[in-house]
Amino acid sequence: MNNASETFYKVTLRDRFSNTKWTLSKAFKEFVELERSLKEQMDNVPVIEGKSMFKVSAFDQLKERQQYIQQFLVQCVLRKDIFASDSLIDFLMLREHAPELLIEKEKKLNESEQFPFAIKKFHFVKSEGIIFIICSEMNLTNRVDAYFTNLTLPWEEKNEVSKCTGAFMVYKISLSEKKGYVFEKVFVKTFPNVPTTFTFDEVSKIVAIGFNNGDTLLFKNYDENTLVGNFDQFADFNHHRRDVTGIGIDFRSGYIYTCGIDKDFVGCEINKTDNFEVINSSEYLYTNMIMDVIGGRIFLAIKLSGIEIYSTHTYPPVLVADVESSCEDVFMDLIIDYNRCYIFACALNWNIYVFKLGETGKEKNTKEISCFPATCCSQTLAYDPNCNELIIGDIYGK
Repeated sequence: MNNASETFYKVTLRDRFSNTKWTLSKAFKEFVELERSLKEQMDNVPVIEGKSMFKVSAFDQLKERQQYIQQFLVQCVLRKDIFASDSLIDFLMLREHAPELLIEKEKKLNESEQFPFAIKKFHFVKSEGIIFIICSEMNLTNRVDAYFTNLTLPWEEKNEVSKCTGAFMVYKISLSEKKGYVFEKVFVKTFPNVPTTFTFDEVSKIVAIGFNNGDTLLFKNYDENTLVGNFDQFADFNHHRRDVTGIGIDFRSGYIYTCGIDKDFVGCEINKTDNFEVINSSEYLYTNMIMDVIGGRIFLAIKLSGIEIYSTHTYPPVLVADVESSCEDVFMDLIIDYNRCYIFACALNWNIYVFKLGETGKEKNTKEISCFPATCCSQTLAYDPNCNELIIGDIYGK
């Protein structure tokens, strides 16, 4: 659409759910301004081609520019983060014409600041509204102070721990009409050592916590009806010389597995933890573990190497695949999409690695198929298979 002094481009939009149609009339500079606004808010924004310092008036040039505008808008609409931005919503007048298409933005329902240390890891049991949390002291000076305070020399009597550097906490989350979401502390256990990892098995109701000195403590809730109540410690063992980095519980066979930065992969019966077996000693340190109880498999991440896959159909587990990776750094976290057979791994080198997982019994076919930058130093992953979204948490809390 041409005016005497400026060219306007008509954009027709349709809401496919309500079949509502509306038309916008925008000058090229308005699209450029939208692009600039989006770039200020996020990375990797689609680019409008065909920009020029001179006025474009020839029909062929206007037609080409129209195609560039269409490509730009289509790419923006397909990006969920851009589609949810106020800049694009206002530009396309979505609130006026298609409010049902708007993505509801995150809303903080409540927060709790009653944790004694930094949260290291947590697990939420949705069916009971229970959240398990391990906390650890992140200040090195405080850790050293606690170590010497708790140290008992050979000629001294053993004293009760006076300073702790870690805690295991259980909270019940409930909804109150007046206060919103309320965090009720139902159990807490403090430790003189720093928790490094933990796992919870919902079938056996066992919580296993690993520590920076190689210890592993086992807790169990004996109430058949609820998780609200005490978790009694029924076992403790030290199968590693340094940090425990992964724990897996196989409730069907009654075995527990651990790995650590001492390069050992260890297994034992849950009720006979003194009788343990070093299943494998790796050349490089183990950084993570995933237990697939249903499939009878254990996945172990190894620094500078890749992923080891073990079958737990026999004891000790048998190595069925040693998957190489192009990663030359530390895998911080693994997550598996069992339906589509993908393994996602994040590393300290700011990359995400994708592996195609072989079917059960054909794990040898597992191989790395992709690697892409994460734009941050990733520490933890979450994956939503329903919308094929990978969520990344970095070491700086983002």
